[in-house]
Amino acid sequence: MLQEVWQVVWHSKGDYLATVAVDDIAASVYIHQLSRARSQCPFTKRKGHVQVVAFHPTLPRFFVATKIHVRVYDLGRCQLVKKCITGIKHIGAMIPDVQGEVTIVWFCLYGLKDTLAMDLKTDGNLFVGGLDRKFVWLDLQLSNKPWKSFKHHNSAIRGVAYHNRYPLLATVSDDGTAMVYYARIHVDSFKDNEIYPVKRLRGHTTMFVVSVERISLHIKVDGLSMLDTVWHPTQPWLITAGADGTIALFSY
Repeated sequence: MLQEVWQVVWHSKGDYLATVAVDDIAASVYIHQLSRARSQCPFTKRKGHVQVVAFHPTLPRFFVATKIHVRVYDLGRCQLVKKCITGIKHIGAMIPDVQGEVTIVWFCLYGLKDTLAMDLKTDGNLFVGGLDRKFVWLDLQLSNKPWKSFKHHNSAIRGVAYHNRYPLLATVSDDGTAMVYYARIHVDSFKDNEIYPVKRLRGHTTMFVVSVERISLHIKVDGLSMLDTVWHPTQPWLITAGADGTIALFSY
């Protein structure tokens, strides 16, 4: 891959990794195998500008998110398994769950039109948030419309994380806060999923970036704060990364 790399994701077993290029080209995605020291471009045709990719942790499935769709591929059969129509204009990030279940989480940029983050956790569930501060949960077993909708942030949502052991979900935003939810996904179809806001955490300052558009000479000021988050694999501890160059650890 000669292009500038936008994303690097690892398979849970550690032998494979995938890279995504910044440029909108057909060969923007590569899968690399360390044990055999080889790289492969799985897609020869361009099917949209790829934003993020993710491996299924246990099955030979590969998730590819373009600006508005998420495609699920079977790497063993080299075929498309599912195409998710999000109704979103720009997907930006996707994180697999290490327990092997699949949930897709999307964070949209403008009015749920541009997606910023997506997290995988049980099959058929979608968490969607955006720069319009909205956060929604879609249960695809029930409907392709949001099951729950929240607006707990005062600025753009930048990341999401689901705990490996506990029913804990976190979103981080440019308002400098992380919102922790109790989010339980029931396998039993007779039980409703549960989600409740639990705690708002603060630990980063907002950094302002000033840019000038050449044509209109319009000055645009963007405030960045919490950019990403991850849970400790065994403890109820949340780790956040900020635009101020610091990493914060929140422990229970």
